[in-house]
Amino acid sequence: MAANKVNLQTKITYGFGQLAEGVKNTAFGTFLLLYYNQVLGLSGTLAGVAIFIALCFDAVTDPIAGSISDNFKSKWGRRHPFMYASAIPLAVAFYFLFAPPADLSSFALFIWMALSKSFLHSNPIFLMRTFRCQLWSTMNSAVTFDADC
Repeated sequence: MAANKVNLQTKITYGFGQLAEGVKNTAFGTFLLLYYNQVLGLSGTLAGVAIFIALCFDAVTDPIAGSISDNFKSKWGRRHPFMYASAIPLAVAFYFLFAPPADLSSFALFIWMALSKSFLHSNPIFLMRTFRCQLWSTMNSAVTFDADC
């Protein structure tokens, strides 16, 4: 069987899709806790619980998004329509995570962080991050069957 080699342009184009996930992961890993704790004054415990809530919600919605996209049919493929539809809401949710209203109480700030991070990761309307990043990561199996290319 002839190997299905992937050309450099396809590799670069596919890799470019990781940019959004990389920016999100860097912002979360480097700035989110620092920003909410040191700048906004939210306790580290509440910030950690807010992240835990969002990740638990994400753990439930990721398999749902995969199941929905696996059974979806369109002229653009199974995954592309969801990824395109999630791009703008993902950017808006990212903005609101780092732009809470001024003068929120500690508990209100906790709720804001938990809801905006949950909305960013995945929500019942757009499943933004889930449909964008999880589905993008499954596309590599559709590009080639050759693990060495």
